[in-house]
Amino acid sequence: MPVISEQRTLRLGLIFLLYIAQGVPLGLFFIAIPAWLAANGASALAVGGYLSATSLPWTLKFVNGFIMERYSWLPMGRRRAWLIGAQLVIVGGLLTMAALNPATTDVALLSTLSFCINVATTFQDVATDGLAVDLVPDDERPRANSLMFGGQALGMAGAGAAAGLGIGMIGISGVSISAALFVLVLVGLLLACRERAGERLLPWSAGATSPHCEALRLGAWMPIFTTTWQAMRGRESLILLAALLMNGAFSGYYSAVGPLMGSQYPGWAEARISGLMATGSLITGVLAVLVYGALATRFTPRRTGMGATLLLGFLMILVLTAQPRWTEGWPVTFFILVNAPLSYLCTICLAAIGMRLCAPAVAATQFTLYMATSNLGRTLASASIGPLDALGGVPANVAALGATAFAGAALIWMLSRK
Repeated sequence: MPVISEQRTLRLGLIFLLYIAQGVPLGLFFIAIPAWLAANGASALAVGGYLSATSLPWTLKFVNGFIMERYSWLPMGRRRAWLIGAQLVIVGGLLTMAALNPATTDVALLSTLSFCINVATTFQDVATDGLAVDLVPDDERPRANSLMFGGQALGMAGAGAAAGLGIGMIGISGVSISAALFVLVLVGLLLACRERAGERLLPWSAGATSPHCEALRLGAWMPIFTTTWQAMRGRESLILLAALLMNGAFSGYYSAVGPLMGSQYPGWAEARISGLMATGSLITGVLAVLVYGALATRFTPRRTGMGATLLLGFLMILVLTAQPRWTEGWPVTFFILVNAPLSYLCTICLAAIGMRLCAPAVAATQFTLYMATSNLGRTLASASIGPLDALGGVPANVAALGATAFAGAALIWMLSRK
């Protein structure tokens, strides 16, 4: 059977497909359902609360990294057993949602289901990140990062657009079943390959732990905590954490402000809002796969990320100046279509910097902590949407997005010029 560590095409292709699969629940829960709620009269507080619950597992996913470093079925590789298990739980959660068939008034139920399914999705995400850190050589990492986030954006785009249309045609139940079937296909792919030669394909198959995995085994909680703490406390790492917090914050504002702006000003239905946000994700995915890796390699991740974040801040100023014409729709379209590509470009650049700073023994945990910090920013921003809306409506949230972008650019500027 194929061995991931020995075949570059398989390695990069599998990472790409795993991130597409990860984008399916993200597109459903971060694009289609918020648009569905907003277009059917849900308040800013309700949408923000739902998104906060949806984002919370991504904030706490650093716990997943520690669990995976401590408890891994090494005869099947460091990450593959976790990947298979997480995908199966996602499938089960989506089928449960199909059976319960929540309505737009069941915000608490939707939040609970979204939280549980996203817990499993975070395990899949951490395991995929760990697979990339473990198996991708240094010279492939810019390309791998582009494929990772590009695949996620494409998955979100496809799932967001399909679910936005599908909810009106086959309901939330039919959409959930369709998403579950797609994720199940990826489980089959994972069952068909090994991380390294000589490992077990399945728990009951022949094979053994590879020498590489055995050498990296820490075997106890204290060495994992100590090694991770030493790796995270450096100046570069602390600045990167702050920059990632800002990066997550403007992503969190974007996820809620787009649907609210589209439903309150032009009066769009959920299909149009989710379709437009999916278009933004599609553009992002194409750019990430074809352009962003080369761009970050040419100008360095630091310069590219700082430029993207500065540009995002200035564009939010333009959106605010166009507020009298928001009812015409085109400022809303502009807001949605520029946010996703620029925020993802910044995320890719910060992720590349984070991979460079990771210590090999706890690389997956350390990288997860970086990404969890970004998701903490998303959760905090989602939680602040309701209070900001009470103070100044949607414009106040757009202004907050711009402010976090400028803060993020300043932090990236402080990073080393390596």
